[in-house]
Amino acid sequence: MFCHLNYQVNKKELRDHFWSGYEKGRWHRFRPPQMIWWKWTFDPPFEPIIQNIVNDMGLQDMNVKPRYSYQFPNTRLPEHLDFDNLIGINLNIMEETTPDIHLRGVCFPYEAALVDVGHVGHSVESVPYNRLILKFAIREPFSKIYNALETRGFIDKDATREVNPDFETYKSEITDFEKKYQSNKYLRNQLSQYDRQGNTINKSEIKFR
Repeated sequence: MFCHLNYQVNKKELRDHFWSGYEKGRWHRFRPPQMIWWKWTFDPPFEPIIQNIVNDMGLQDMNVKPRYSYQFPNTRLPEHLDFDNLIGINLNIMEETTPDIHLRGVCFPYEAALVDVGHVGHSVESVPYNRLILKFAIREPFSKIYNALETRGFIDKDATREVNPDFETYKSEITDFEKKYQSNKYLRNQLSQYDRQGNTINKSEIKFR
């Protein structure tokens, strides 16, 4: 469900690319929009800075939807499954901070990671700093993506084994407990509760960078 990758990117180049066009992005798809995180997605043909990474990781023949995801400080994304049983590759492009993802309640910090976000309930917990990642949302089987990355030597097996010892025998499937996350209204209801708790930021407080 989680693998560390030893794939490295030019973080500054990617951050500069994000800032050069972030206004093309939007709040996430919830209606009304929740002021939690901002995304800028890409449709093919991808710009070279994105396509080069796709090619490096061996994803060029897969159904891939890259996006930048900028999450604001002191915001929390509740437990959910990504729709369409997506598999994610997350790349941290901030220099001073390390993002994390909580899978079935366990915290996994990462720099670059392969994560089964479409079959494993997960959340992004509140921290006092902003987060900016380049995510590749992939509509392909976990095993196919894993094999492509392993063939290129990008699965950091030693680091992964420390936090997820059974990763080599992992089967990508939704447990009975996690089936509740497949309800279209589940995350929206969670986010409504999030608002009622008073944890969301006000529009006047939103400042990029």
